[in-house]
Amino acid sequence: MPSLRAASIDAEGYARWRRLAARATVHSVFERVVNLQSAGGDLFTVAAAGVDDAPDTAVADGPLAVAGVAPGDLVQAGADRLTIAGAIDMALGGARSWRAVLPAYPAHEGRLRRNLDLVQQVLAQRWLHGACTSALGRELDALLAHRRDLLCAALAAGDLDAACRHGQAMVGLGPGLTPSGDDFLAGLMAVLRLPGGPGMALRDVGVRMVHGAERRTNAISVAMLRAASEGRVRDCVIVLLRELVVGDPHGLDGALASVLAIGSTSGSDLAAGIVAAFDVQLQLAGAVQSAIVAA
Repeated sequence: MPSLRAASIDAEGYARWRRLAARATVHSVFERVVNLQSAGGDLFTVAAAGVDDAPDTAVADGPLAVAGVAPGDLVQAGADRLTIAGAIDMALGGARSWRAVLPAYPAHEGRLRRNLDLVQQVLAQRWLHGACTSALGRELDALLAHRRDLLCAALAAGDLDAACRHGQAMVGLGPGLTPSGDDFLAGLMAVLRLPGGPGMALRDVGVRMVHGAERRTNAISVAMLRAASEGRVRDCVIVLLRELVVGDPHGLDGALASVLAIGSTSGSDLAAGIVAAFDVQLQLAGAVQSAIVAA
């Protein structure tokens, strides 16, 4: 059995998952990723070297021998070792501990506004060149856009009940291993969790939006949504958030490219959710400023 070492691990996520993993099995297998599922349905991911750090994930110091692994195979989850189907044996001791740490919302918004404009231009070009030509695809795109608009309007108005309702209507909507609606929500929820933002009253609305998500979407998306609702997103998304807040165009280009490279549409949908949530934050900040001036 090939022996690997974990180069990095979400240690808190693994400890939490392991408490429920007495009867863990393989959920799904991809070229560079194996998802493990506890008896209660929670996922933990083992990824090959080169995959970025992420919530509830251990990244190996080399490639994964996934050829001998199949869904349903048994997993042994020890404190310092993970054994998967007798095909992968990963030592966890000595791995760099990773956790998601979001940047703070900026005290001055000028740089953020400029960087958001750049991201919006890139996204507009991608959507122009990737526009769906089928009638069904166009109808789905229109539905996604409509529900995004309703959600963002409710958030900007501070109507948490309506925001929760519209957010839940997006769960599981659209194509992809992680559907477009789910990716959008993940990006949006991460921004709402930024410390010090004008929308701090909205920071927990994501937890309400993803309640019952397991009835609307797949287990991989559920794991992503629940983590994002707590402000836990993969490292490349955190880097993009940081570059939007304090970065320059050069750093922003690289960070955005890394996110856009996720899946076929997932990266674009994540970035769209990030932009939309920052727009909500800016609207809320403007409303506060207007109230101060009026007073």
